[in-house]
Amino acid sequence: MRTDLKFDHSMVEVRRERAIRLLIKLKREVVPGSSERNRVNIGLVIDRSGSMHGRKLEYVKEAAKNFIAQMKDDDTVSLVSFDDKVTVDLPAAPVKEHSRVAGDVIGRMHPGGSTFLSGGYEAGVKPARKMLKEEITSRVILLTDGEANVGETRLEALTGLAAAFQQNGVSTSTVGVGEGFNEQLLGAMAEAGQGNTYYIETPEEAHSVFEEELGYLMQIGARNVTVSFYPVIPGVALGQFNKYREQEPGKFLIGDLFGGRQRTLLLELGVPAQSQTGRLRLGEVQVNYTLIDGENVTGHSETFPLEVEVVQPGVIENVRPDLEVTKMLCNHIIAKIKEDVLMLLERGDYDRAAALVRETVARLRGFGIEDAELEREILDLQERSDMIAEYRHEYYIRDKKRLYYESSNVMSGKIFSNVLMEERRRSSGFDPLDEMKRLFRRKKS
Repeated sequence: MRTDLKFDHSMVEVRRERAIRLLIKLKREVVPGSSERNRVNIGLVIDRSGSMHGRKLEYVKEAAKNFIAQMKDDDTVSLVSFDDKVTVDLPAAPVKEHSRVAGDVIGRMHPGGSTFLSGGYEAGVKPARKMLKEEITSRVILLTDGEANVGETRLEALTGLAAAFQQNGVSTSTVGVGEGFNEQLLGAMAEAGQGNTYYIETPEEAHSVFEEELGYLMQIGARNVTVSFYPVIPGVALGQFNKYREQEPGKFLIGDLFGGRQRTLLLELGVPAQSQTGRLRLGEVQVNYTLIDGENVTGHSETFPLEVEVVQPGVIENVRPDLEVTKMLCNHIIAKIKEDVLMLLERGDYDRAAALVRETVARLRGFGIEDAELEREILDLQERSDMIAEYRHEYYIRDKKRLYYESSNVMSGKIFSNVLMEERRRSSGFDPLDEMKRLFRRKKS
């Protein structure tokens, strides 16, 4: 397990309060060429309601076949499909027992009625729970293209189910297809279930998303990762820019690390005024996690001291903040503004939404960072501000899901998910804003 910690400012001025940011990066390294892998117990839950007809369901069926084909013989898989009724298409069993029939069973799936999401989800968890073992990663992958409209439909109830299933050993990932699903619901279920959430803009992307998820799960990782901050001086204030669940004050549940992917946590520490100069120990960060090696499950704990230098007035005036931490702060500012803009757009307050984006662009420029990646983000925000002002509700309808997922991925410390989502978009050649952008640019010229 690799843990890196870095402040944006490692010095504070004597006799003055100061807020500093702490970036914590977590990664379970994967040895190149290693044959080590997690054994997995997967429950696939697939929406086959009427809206999934045509290319959507056909591509998802092919992706599900390929997903099972890439699993190992000693992995476990089950398959549940649903419309307004729920069908257990494949009961939980080792992959080698399903390998000959899985393709035919999946091929016989046909679109039907309404969307009994809660029924399909609960039915999908049951077979996965029967195969639970501590040394095996158990996860349900729920795929849908629509709103839950049969059975339990409340967000609070469905996220409560996901949290309860996770506490009992089965995590949840969600996949939304197209424009008709509820991204708030699927995102919240994945967050509560300690899994991943994906947005498939075109049916062709289903294959790569399923491959991505299986790749994470099969890589050796760290489980049940938590990060705790313990102050050693009175008066230190603590806040997070992410949205990790706090199991208790100052203890953040990061979840599982898979596939060599880095997770991040950005904290803000309010340092009280100090009367003397010199080294100051603020406290310590403790990282706890579980490692699995074959059938051996071991708990680990690492502790990292946090110190800053208390200096005389004027010393830090010309000291620039750490670039990496400041860029991460900018990423979170952008993520938060996307979340706020979505709320304004939902209420129809388009003028305020556009103005808020423009204010954020000015704030980001004020950091004075010369970075190509950040510059692209800023230019993207500027363009979105223009389109909000010009197209208003039409823009909201076309871009609300992308805004949600781009914000959510940063808040959950999974910036890599935005990179992969953008790669899928470029590969598919589909952008729901293309026509809008062309018309707007033509108007400006």
